[in-house]
Amino acid sequence: SGPRKATATVSAEIGRFRALMIESSTGEDWKYPLEALRVYPGIAPQFMGQEQLATELPDTPEGLAARWETIIIGDTGGGAADFTRRQLQAIAGFVRAGGGLMTIGGARCYTAGGFDKTPLAEILPVDLADGAYQMGEVHVRVLRPELVFFEGYDPAFPAFGAHQLLRARPGADVIAEFDDGTPFVTLGTAGKGRVLAMGAIWNHGSGAAFRQWARYGTFVGRCVRWTAKDL
Repeated sequence: SGPRKATATVSAEIGRFRALMIESSTGEDWKYPLEALRVYPGIAPQFMGQEQLATELPDTPEGLAARWETIIIGDTGGGAADFTRRQLQAIAGFVRAGGGLMTIGGARCYTAGGFDKTPLAEILPVDLADGAYQMGEVHVRVLRPELVFFEGYDPAFPAFGAHQLLRARPGADVIAEFDDGTPFVTLGTAGKGRVLAMGAIWNHGSGAAFRQWARYGTFVGRCVRWTAKDL
């Protein structure tokens, strides 16, 4: 019968701000971060699978801003090819006008997904000159434990089975890194908007231990809130 796919946009309860999560709908892995955001106070998440992008994702900054305060882009399976260039230009314009963006690592993310040749490369706080997805266990070092992302708990992240080989741009703020010195979480701005780049998968495979971590929901919820200027 093959893997089940989500065929309809999943809406959430009314929240303080609206977040769109774009990720591959193949299998069940997209449900983990969506549920974590659904139960996090103040966030109204909406899921959109790759097969919905052509017909449901607006291709103007104004169209995006009318529906969401922040956008999360994970591994869609096809990378940048799953979007039209107008849609990617719209997302960049949406951020510069004050919207939020959070990008997640994966086998078809960043440079490995072809995003280095798109308008998103210009607004990310990380350089995509490399951006390869490298297998192998890595551990996280928190560089800024005093920040609100880590408030109230011990940020002892589980190991990841792979990560993206990213490099922070000048002026960006790396708040956590892997033990090889590449960034795990990088904060930046583009125009009036905020961008957070995460250098690993957040829901399956090499990120399975992360999604099972007791503080997973708290951490990813705060990351999304930060992009929406709610933190």
